[in-house]
Amino acid sequence: MSSGDVPASAMVSAWQGIESLLDRNPFGDDFNTAHEVCSRYASEPERIALTVRHEDGSADLWTYHELDRIASKAARVFADAGLTRGDRVGGLLSRQVESWITALAAWRSGLIYVPLFGGFASDAIGTRLRAAEVRAVVVDQDYRPALADAQSTYGLDPAVFVVGPDIAEAGDKSFWTETSNADADGPLATTTREDIATLMFTSGTSGTPKACKITHGAFVSVMPYATSVLGATGDSVLFSTSDPAWAYGLYTTGAAVMALGVPRVMYSGKFVPEAWHRVIEEEKATILTTAPAALRRLTTTFADRGVPPSLRTVAAAGEPLTASVAADWAQAGAPVVRNGYGLTEIGMLLGDTLGTESRTEPGCLSSVIPGFATFLADRDGTPVEAGEPGLIAVRRPRHQMCSGYENTPSLWADRWRGDVFVTEDRAVVDADGRWQVLGRDDDMIIASGHNISPVEVENALLQHPAVAEAAAVAYEDPVRGGVVRAVIVRNESLYSDNDLAADLKRLVALRVGPYAAPRVIDFRADLPRTEVGKLRRAAVRDLR
Repeated sequence: MSSGDVPASAMVSAWQGIESLLDRNPFGDDFNTAHEVCSRYASEPERIALTVRHEDGSADLWTYHELDRIASKAARVFADAGLTRGDRVGGLLSRQVESWITALAAWRSGLIYVPLFGGFASDAIGTRLRAAEVRAVVVDQDYRPALADAQSTYGLDPAVFVVGPDIAEAGDKSFWTETSNADADGPLATTTREDIATLMFTSGTSGTPKACKITHGAFVSVMPYATSVLGATGDSVLFSTSDPAWAYGLYTTGAAVMALGVPRVMYSGKFVPEAWHRVIEEEKATILTTAPAALRRLTTTFADRGVPPSLRTVAAAGEPLTASVAADWAQAGAPVVRNGYGLTEIGMLLGDTLGTESRTEPGCLSSVIPGFATFLADRDGTPVEAGEPGLIAVRRPRHQMCSGYENTPSLWADRWRGDVFVTEDRAVVDADGRWQVLGRDDDMIIASGHNISPVEVENALLQHPAVAEAAAVAYEDPVRGGVVRAVIVRNESLYSDNDLAADLKRLVALRVGPYAAPRVIDFRADLPRTEVGKLRRAAVRDLR
């Protein structure tokens, strides 16, 4: 179905089916994320929740019982540090168990979790910590220097708990020493599905990144994706490669899957195709979730080493899946990629759902996710004519991820047209109901699964004395896929183009993060602008 005219009975039935999988009534007065995704299974001491694989081949196994107990101890640590219900605790972490312990501890005790990507530079960290008014941070020791710079620049003084053997800053405490010594009696708050559980920043094209208020009922919104696209069942093992600093890692392939009692696997090391292949094979993973950029590099490894026999489902999201990547992957003998589309504000809206295999096609999405009335609209939220491109829109669903932007409430209101949420993504639907996402309407850059604000990149570029003007846009590289392209107007200087390009890549990596560093840099005499001087980004993208 490709319009918003989904029968009300079908919508109700879809959500009732999902709600029947929960332990408590989501519309009741006691509904908590930590309970639904962990504590409810804690009475089964042998039930595996998470396996963390490391670069040296070792593995740490965590049961639901163990996670629940350590989260209770961590909640006691936060309480003893003076945090009370509604306070914010940050996690400057990565694909490691501490991300989940910190999140669970916050959720169960009524604190608000603020996940931060380990690849952020100090400015990005400081901006978000200040906007969220974070009172405590759990930080991996690898990211402690960036946090220290952010604290100094932005005048921040949170309680800091370091994961790792070294304590470099005065006043820091060891996360594991504190939790080991604490009693497992941390506060247990009574929350409802409307209460805020997480504050997650999603970058926009201008101004401060938007602080999405993710509620305790948010994970329910992505459970239909977990069941209808991932096909997660009791005998599944899911290898989740997305960082839990983002919604896809923390909720879509994290909390929603844990709520089903499905064991998950994470890899703590850097992306190496051969290492991922080994993890899938040795852990007997049945589901792989990743970004298309990773599939591009995994294809050769799977072709050379064979497809692990346990693997049944491969799902991609986070950036457009091109037909060429999907076709090359299928030729390696791997399961056909199940494409998905969603956004932090609402949840996963489109995907290659079970039962629609006959109309799947590389680069397209075969169906609307059950429970959502998704359609194409103009900016006013009015459905477009059949066959015409439009903005992806969705009628207010029974469950959604976000309840608003904490720091920009007017922008949240602007995204709604009555009960219709209009995204900034343009798509078209063919006669067979297949969706093709054409690109972001708001100029957001999507590279290697990361949403990158062009303004953040441009602000970093303009710090260089040899740069007079700068524009950052998306660019489709034939090898790397989606990357950042920078178009620069130079000041007179002694820098050669090559030397300046190298400097600019380092500068963006330092100020925003390595993932945002431009892969393509061009130099021009001027940038295309409107009569009033506004940058014409579409024209910048068309520059050759």
